Amino acid sequence: MTVPIAQTSGAVRQLGDTSLALLHADLVAARSAHQLERSRAQRLPHDRDVAAADLLACLEAFKDALEARRLPIPRGMRDELRLRRRLSESGERSPGRKGAY
Repeated sequence: MTVPIAQTSGAVRQLGDTSLALLHADLVAARSAHQLERSRAQRLPHDRDVAAADLLACLEAFKDALEARRLPIPRGMRDELRLRRRLSESGERSPGRKGAY
């Protein structure tokens, strides 16, 4: 049985056919895309939100894969997950806010 664990760029990866290396590559790509979106001169809120959501999904998938293998979750990753979850929750409550992040 395979379980979907992350959806990024339209592709769903399955727990049964993914390695940590692939998940890490997804995470690095999502971080790069998020950073690129944040650095653009003309940012569209929707694009920024999509990049942030993709990054959060990749972090969650990597954390889930580590937990499934009974490996420790690095402290920095736990902190980043907590931060990004809170940012995501606050963004859902006030979609029209300006100057987020």
